[in-house]
Amino acid sequence: MTSNVLAENRPQILVCGIALALAICFVYSGVLDHGFVGYDDGDYVATNPQVLGGLSTAGVEWAFSTGHAANWHPLTWLSHMLDVELFGVDPGRMAAMNVAIHIAVCLLLLLLLVEWTGALWPAFAATLVFALHPQRVESVAWIAERKDVLAAFFFLPACGALSGGNKLLSPQCTAQCPRSEARASKNRIQLPIIIDSIFPTPPH
Repeated sequence: MTSNVLAENRPQILVCGIALALAICFVYSGVLDHGFVGYDDGDYVATNPQVLGGLSTAGVEWAFSTGHAANWHPLTWLSHMLDVELFGVDPGRMAAMNVAIHIAVCLLLLLLLVEWTGALWPAFAATLVFALHPQRVESVAWIAERKDVLAAFFFLPACGALSGGNKLLSPQCTAQCPRSEARASKNRIQLPIIIDSIFPTPPH
């Protein structure tokens, strides 16, 4: 039934997705003028020589082995390094990358809510509240909170897998989401433990 709901509502879902993206871009357009924040942005990017060096073999090794800033989240470090590769040391564009990830998270949430409930417009309303809620501002507009939006990007497919209804990703990709999510933020480390007991990694 869930896959039929997604297929039958594809045009409306597309419109809702575009509306969500435009609303988020409008609300967070000011981040392009942001500078680094004095709290944590230095440890994460502005004065971190490993991150400022961009993507490199040494940087990847460091990301997976360090406990810098009291965290182990290699995907977050790698994403900051990728920012430096793409934009240089530009805090506005780095914050804009957070916004882009937030848009992706909201689109995933919309699809999952439609898949779970079969009700497009309530799903859209709930996603819009999540997308623009003031509680999300810190995670989206603060460069050092990249770990939160990045973890959410993997958290939602993992929740879909846990519900048994995720048709959006292949089983192989879905199985990797909880592991990737844990590498993005230590705050949701419990989720892969739960899902690994239910959805073991598919054989190669």
